[in-house]
Amino acid sequence: MGVSDPNQSARPGRILARDAFRTLYKRSDNENLAQLVYKLASEPEKEYYNPRLLMGMFPTLFPFGIGALEDPKCVRKLSFVAHLRAFMESSILDVQKHNSFIFIAWNMVSRRLAHLYSRLAVSKRSYDSIARDLLAISPEAILHAVSFFEQSSGSFNSDLPPDVEKALRLVREVKSVSSCIPGSEGAKRRAQNEIRGYSAVLGVPHLFITLNVSALYSPVFQFMCGNRTFTFDTRVPILGTPRERAVHLAENPVLAARFFDFMIRAVFSALFGWDFSERRAEAFTGILGPLSGW
Repeated sequence: MGVSDPNQSARPGRILARDAFRTLYKRSDNENLAQLVYKLASEPEKEYYNPRLLMGMFPTLFPFGIGALEDPKCVRKLSFVAHLRAFMESSILDVQKHNSFIFIAWNMVSRRLAHLYSRLAVSKRSYDSIARDLLAISPEAILHAVSFFEQSSGSFNSDLPPDVEKALRLVREVKSVSSCIPGSEGAKRRAQNEIRGYSAVLGVPHLFITLNVSALYSPVFQFMCGNRTFTFDTRVPILGTPRERAVHLAENPVLAARFFDFMIRAVFSALFGWDFSERRAEAFTGILGPLSGW
């Protein structure tokens, strides 16, 4: 079937569903009997505090309806993110090796962070007028503007309807701030500002290091995957064929992320003498001397 991202596609959702189910559909002995039943409800499933959502999407991961996220019947209450982290850190590999569960679940986490931490920012000189326009504009006007944009294919003329022109002005003047969402432009700017802050307080960094941690060629990662066919006593351990190593990496991206975090922490703690729990240099100064920050 392939993978399609509805957020980056101009094709409507009904067209994507039609093509997907046309691929799945196979004629049986009875031409009027399909081998797949597709049920539609009048309302979409709720995303928040709905234990049936992920359990219904991935029934094989939650046998007998046990272990659903945000389940009110759970004895120990866990947040959505804490429950996901427990899945990722557990020894149950069904969740970690699933083809789509971790991507869909963490996409839901990103959406929740966007709902919680997104802010609107405007310039000081246009604050008063923008505030009045935001209070005055109606949802119907926004829907009208969206439909107008879709029909015009992104090309705007000078003779725009008043509500469309007002919505377009809001789009130009109002900026969304999302620095708490991992991978967003706001998060990248936040990291850049942190680097500038370190440079302002501690001075320009004296050394720039690039750590190219590759799980594909690392015996540590292959050992974490369960490969016991080699020993660390040899200088160049034989890790298997390139295809076998690539399969180990592709089938468990959670373990690959854990390996990356482990190697970065090992380098900074063992070689550079950095204490992650105290967020400062250890008594052992490391090969570069005492570190002020990184």
